[in-house]
Amino acid sequence: MTAHSATGPAALLARPDGVVAWATDGESDPEGLTAALRTWLGPAPSHRPR
Repeated sequence: MTAHSATGPAALLARPDGVVAWATDGESDPEGLTAALRTWLGPAPSHRPR
């Protein structure tokens, strides 16, 4: 039998219903985070100078 550390993810994005939409163990994953944010929040607004 071996012991395992239960530290959990380094970061996660949880939906309002409690489901984890994205998680990382500390490795950089900007594309995965961007995709999850776009899925749940929609595309980023356009920045138009006024």
